[in-house]
Amino acid sequence: MQNRIRFKPSFTTRRHLGASALAAMALSAVACGASSTQPNGPNEVRSEKPFEPNRANVTSDDLKALWQAQLAAAIDVYGAVAGDKALQENFAYSPASVSLALAMTSAGASGDALAHIEATMGFPAQGALHDLMAESTGALLEMNHEPLFPGQEGEVDGQQVNVVNSLWPQEGLEFKAPFLDEMSMSYDTGVYPVDYFGATEAARQSINGWVGDQTNDLIPELIPSGILSEDTQLTLVNAVYLKAPWASTFDAALTSDGVFFGQSTAGAVQRTVPYMRGTSAVSTAIVDAGELGTLQVVEIPYGHGDLSFVVVMPACANGEDCESATLPPVPASALPQALAAQLQQTGVSLSLPKFEIRSAVKLREAFEALGMTAPFNGGIDRIADQEFVVAEIVHEAFVTIDEKGTEAAAATAVVFEPTGVPETLVINRAFWFVIRDNALGIPLFIGFVADPS
Repeated sequence: MQNRIRFKPSFTTRRHLGASALAAMALSAVACGASSTQPNGPNEVRSEKPFEPNRANVTSDDLKALWQAQLAAAIDVYGAVAGDKALQENFAYSPASVSLALAMTSAGASGDALAHIEATMGFPAQGALHDLMAESTGALLEMNHEPLFPGQEGEVDGQQVNVVNSLWPQEGLEFKAPFLDEMSMSYDTGVYPVDYFGATEAARQSINGWVGDQTNDLIPELIPSGILSEDTQLTLVNAVYLKAPWASTFDAALTSDGVFFGQSTAGAVQRTVPYMRGTSAVSTAIVDAGELGTLQVVEIPYGHGDLSFVVVMPACANGEDCESATLPPVPASALPQALAAQLQQTGVSLSLPKFEIRSAVKLREAFEALGMTAPFNGGIDRIADQEFVVAEIVHEAFVTIDEKGTEAAAATAVVFEPTGVPETLVINRAFWFVIRDNALGIPLFIGFVADPS
């Protein structure tokens, strides 16, 4: 029998309104000049249905299968976005954020539009999908932790994980009740009416301000100018934020420069970059991935035990090979095999480069190249009485690591318009990283470090 996992719901105090009341609330807020409950947005309203992260019919195996499919979809998206520059430039992306946003989008789609989303993302049928996403969100929110052993030797900083969703409709838009209820029960989604037609720039600033608030200002400008227009009817947004301390922090006094053997559009490069250095308990494996090469997998734990930073880089036969830029970088398609490896824990003298990566991409062309064309032409007809098209999908991700740990954030916006290991281990060559939860394999962030300088 499969083990079922349960989560305690965590609610924020909000007003709950039926679908038919949303348009009236939007209009009355304008007419009465109601003040904002958010520093960068209008009053939040939502369905009367509460968020329900505990789904009795969901198993841990179901969740693992979902997120394995989402990692595969993310790898496909990377190939479509990077094109001929794959493995030549830094890249950061949140499969969790994009998948949550498109799962929410799928709740408003039908026919070919729904079929294309499901096929491209590897989503199960609608009911199962939303159950899985609700449980996944609950699992991630359970990873918020207070500091351990405060004021004592071995103190571990607290851990923050924020996963939030929002809808930003044109004032007066009335949602269909089943869609709005699903958004609330499965995604804990607030609704913030704005005026795209009369104040497009103000609407953009409100959305970006909300995202900034939810990501500790790491994603301050998710939606660039020119994405929204007077024709925009709805913007659906997901935001993810993570701050996690290492299990073994690095002494900043030991950080010193070293050579990194990386990649660039001009080919293999050597860069001098700062390395954090210290003794760490890590888990490692050497994986023979056939045509994809021999991989070295290194899992570096965070301090509360439920998240880890996984490095995947080309394995080297000896020290001379390790200090060489001739080793080809690991292709993205090798990540699933690397993440499934059986790891062995060992103590090492670890050298890990400090880095900061930001990627901001428009995803419409990438998804169209992967065969998801129908949603951009129509079929989004379960949100409101009028039919919508997806006009654009924008995504931004930011990851930084230092001696204390990792801070990362990502956000995704879907814009709708009407239709018409060795003893000494040195991470010194281009590598993929995955920030995942250890129980379910949810890939919160993936990235490729071609050049940490």
